[in-house]
Formats: sequence, structure tokens, C-alpha cells
Amino acid sequence: MAASLAKIAERVFTSVMAPMVLGGVVSPAHPIGARAALALMSEGALPVDSDLASRVDLARVVVARKIAPVDRVEDPSGADWALGAALHDLLQVASPSWMVRASARRLLGLVGATLERIAPPATAHEALMRYTWTSRLFAMKRKDATVSWWTGSRAYRGEEPPARLMAWPDLRRVNVARADRAITDLVAHGGVMELAQPWNDVLTRLLRATPLTDFATCARAASRFVWSQESLAVVRSPVARTLALRAAALESDEDADAALGHATRALLAARAWRDANDALDFLGHRALAAAQSSPSWPGATGGIDDASFARAAGALVARKWIDEPSAGLALGERRRLGPILDVASRSVATRELQELTMPRSTG
Repeated sequence: MAASLAKIAERVFTSVMAPMVLGGVVSPAHPIGARAALALMSEGALPVDSDLASRVDLARVVVARKIAPVDRVEDPSGADWALGAALHDLLQVASPSWMVRASARRLLGLVGATLERIAPPATAHEALMRYTWTSRLFAMKRKDATVSWWTGSRAYRGEEPPARLMAWPDLRRVNVARADRAITDLVAHGGVMELAQPWNDVLTRLLRATPLTDFATCARAASRFVWSQESLAVVRSPVARTLALRAAALESDEDADAALGHATRALLAARAWRDANDALDFLGHRALAAAQSSPSWPGATGGIDDASFARAAGALVARKWIDEPSAGLALGERRRLGPILDVASRSVATRELQELTMPRSTG
């Protein structure tokens, strides 16, 4: 069993984990399954190819240093191995292979069961280490090609069309249409269509296991960012919150504000007050940092869109903080920041926030 598990670990490392970190070709093969994935989580492993492992570690340090001053990374933990195995099988569910299509629903269920057994990171350091493995999750693209000729056509998903098919292009009227498919588009292009939403739900569950990746990709178009218990746990910890703020700052300000504003509006609409307070505190820290770095922040303030809501809500929270002694701000700094935050906190979006937090009549 140990030898078999070591082989599975090496396959996960070389086919998914290492190329995802290094920007190489991710090439999942035969499904791994929940039992082997959970065995990897409990027993762990070490990569066999020491040269490849060294290059991966260097790349992970580069990723980590974007949000934290670290000089080294840890060997993959049991949770890292299980996440790698789960991602391997999640990609296989979206494969156009007929063998996988026949059992795609069952395999997707096994991936979901695996992810449910992976505990969220217990410390800021653990969250950072997981992020170094999955930071490029949404940067992955599958290269598809559709070759058409005078008598027919054929689609190639994730593989290069054979040279013989493209021979004599003028005579046979050969045309090749290429497309890069984002990870969230894989099922819609070659997978089982009725699994598109469940597949994206499992992808969202994977992000909950690596919350800093969730923040760093919060502006993604699909599997949209929502405040989960895992991401909220991060922002309740001062150290982890700092990492989350830096991770979200890797996205454009406008896009990140829109994603965070949309997610926070949902909490307020659901009247999930404790969670909403934590989300608003995060927006407050984000607004305070923005006001400290730019006197012209936040630019246009009259909108009611998600981004304007995030900035207005954050400014309203931050404005209350700066006058508190615990904020530790000098008088000159408070006087400088006050007018900047006041402008944002008096927008139309602020009135919406006040309406959402107003107690409802029970009469």
C-alpha cells in the first residue's frame, strides 16, 4: 500500500501540483478517488524528483513574497496532497474522455466528499502555504482546437491536432480555430453539461479550503466570491487578515471592490449580522489603507454599484475608527484622513447600507 501511495503522490505532484505552480502543462490521468486522496492527507509524502521539488519551492517563495516577507516554504502537508488529488479528479470530471463521462457524476461526488474532509487552515502560516500551491488556479487554460476541412470537422480539447489532419491546407480547405478555455469553462466545452453547476459548486468548495486563494482571485467571473465561514475566519485573525488584504490587493481595485461589495451586500440582505460585521470590518481596513495611500481616493463616489458600495461601507467603518484612541493615529494623520473618508462615506451607497442595517418593523 505504501509503495502504491507513493506512486500516486508522485503522479499528483508531477501532473498537477508542480506544473500549476510553475506554469507548465497540467496533465491529469486516471482518477485517484477519495480513498487515496484521504490516505495521502493522513500519511503525507515527499516528492521523489528533488530537482523539480526545488524549482517548485523557489516558485512558491516568489508567490508567498507577494503578500508576506518569507524566505522559505514548507514541504507539502497532508492537506496539500489531498487538495492536489481533489483538483486532479475535478479536472478529470471536465474531461471529454468517454471513460470519464460515463462516471463523471460519481467522480464529482467523490471529489466533494474529499474536500469536505479537508479542514480549513488553522493558522495564517498554513493558509499562506496552501496559497503558494493554488495561487495560479484560475490562470490555468486548456488549449482547444477545432479543425475543419472540406468533408468534415473535429474538435481537439487539450491536445494538438495531428499534423496529417492539417496537411494540404489549400487543397483540402483546412481551417483551424483555436481557443483557450478558462477552468470554469471546461465542463461547457467537452464535459457533461448537466454537471456544469455542480462542478462549479465543488470548485467553490475547493476555494474554501484555501481562503487566501479565494481572496487573491476574488474578481473572478465564475464561481463568484462569497463570504464563507473559512474566509470570515481569516479576517477575524489580525495576522491572517493582513495577508487577505494583501491578497485581495493583487486584483484591480475596482474589480476587487465590486466582488467584495457584492458578497457583503448578500450578507446584509440575509441579515447575517455577525458575519456582516466581520465583512464590514475588512472593508474598513481596506478603505483605511486606500485613504492612507491616495489623497484622491475613492474617485467617483456617486454610484450604487457593488464597488461603490464596498468603498462607501468601508469608509463609513474606517471613519468611526480614526477618532478612537486605540487606532493609534496621530492628530495630523486623523485630520488628513477624515475628509478623504468623509467624501466616500456620504455617497448614495451609504444610504443603502443604513437601510439594510435598519431594524425591520414587526407590526
